[in-house]
Amino acid sequence: MEYILSIDDTDNLNTPGTGEHLEEIAKQLKLRFDCDCTRVTRHQLFFSPLVKYTSHNSSMSVVLHTEKPVLEVFDFACGYLEKNAAEGSDPGICMLCKDTLLKRQQEELNAYGKKAKTQYIEKEEAFALAGRMGILLRELGGEGIGVIGALAGAALRLSGNDGRYKGKIDLGQNQDNMLCRDILSHPLIDKIMTEDKMELDGGCEVFITDKIKTVHIDNRAVLLVKKQKIGQKEVYVNLSKQELKKY
Repeated sequence: MEYILSIDDTDNLNTPGTGEHLEEIAKQLKLRFDCDCTRVTRHQLFFSPLVKYTSHNSSMSVVLHTEKPVLEVFDFACGYLEKNAAEGSDPGICMLCKDTLLKRQQEELNAYGKKAKTQYIEKEEAFALAGRMGILLRELGGEGIGVIGALAGAALRLSGNDGRYKGKIDLGQNQDNMLCRDILSHPLIDKIMTEDKMELDGGCEVFITDKIKTVHIDNRAVLLVKKQKIGQKEVYVNLSKQELKKY
């Protein structure tokens, strides 16, 4: 079975981030339950003074495959956070089964995820939605408001078109042109596209300006590029960290 596991509000400014916690949970689930886990994605949520957050108000998610009893897997992940979440945090955790959701349920979750990016949400709304769909959602301390982002992170990962993959990719090249076919030989990059979803073919060149990050589009790890004039030549360059913040 295929599941999405998402967590939020587990850290403070002096402790490992939520993404690090989820990566460690994924490692532990692999060891204990032989879960096959994908890479972690970060999902930007509503950035507003109305919302309590550590630094950027983002949640983290991962897709996992397991045939073990889901409650055993979920309880183990909850136990990890109960032991390791930072003092003063308000952790929440969510686990949903992708294989059993109906189309209308997916659409409702998609709407919730989009709302969480632009509006303030009460945790009662998150619990009500999860309860109607049989989604596992649990608060693990403090005010428990992390459940709002945890459910949103799972919903946004489910959409297939939201989030940045955690970590940077070093191609071994800097300030240099690379052919797309060589970039795509990296195991963590599936596609190279412009923001309007035009896919570059293998013979195109990209000017790599720094270590790069990929985003989650069409359920693939995508390197986003744009056209930019360098000297007398217009070339493709990868989007900057600042430009990727909206994903």
